[in-house]
Amino acid sequence: MSTMKKVIAITGLGGIGLACARRIGVGFKMVLGDSNKGQLKKVARDLTKAGYDVTPVLLDICSKESVDTFVNVAAWEGELAAVVHTAGISPTMGNAAQIMEINLIGTARLMEAFEPHVSWGTTGIFISSNSAYLGRPLTGG
Repeated sequence: MSTMKKVIAITGLGGIGLACARRIGVGFKMVLGDSNKGQLKKVARDLTKAGYDVTPVLLDICSKESVDTFVNVAAWEGELAAVVHTAGISPTMGNAAQIMEINLIGTARLMEAFEPHVSWGTTGIFISSNSAYLGRPLTGG
């Protein structure tokens, strides 16, 4: 029997990502990714003090190399139990091109990178943006 903990990889450590970590992280090794170095360090420190087992990884969801590093760290830590992807931006945080790059392409990049590490029972939670409902339609229809 393996003594390695199962791994939960969590991206985006704002409100939703942090809440997910606190709620489901007990008993798991958590690999935490965020693009904000200060936020990443603070969350990792606070969760560690609270008794969670965490490994922080600076993550730029727009960079294939950064995503690959995040995924490789998670895979190295143990068997992947879950991926919780909450990293994203709203229309108040960036323009349409940035929203597409982060929310759509970044999500696809993350899913593709994790695919080889998924096994029967691995859970994927990908939090979607409500940005499409906040503006006018993209077509004249």
